[in-house]
Amino acid sequence: MTWACRTPGINALTAETGVDNAASQRVLVRNGFVQIGERLDDEDGALICWRRKTD
Repeated sequence: MTWACRTPGINALTAETGVDNAASQRVLVRNGFVQIGERLDDEDGALICWRRKTD
């Protein structure tokens, strides 16, 4: 994550977690990610979408 935040041209990082994966969600929140939506994946089911700006 440090490398990506320091690389010119990378403005944001994205991640997805399963709706029941509270541990991964806590890790993302602690690292500055915010929930930006949800989507349904054919293979993985319901997912929460996350984003963190790099600036």
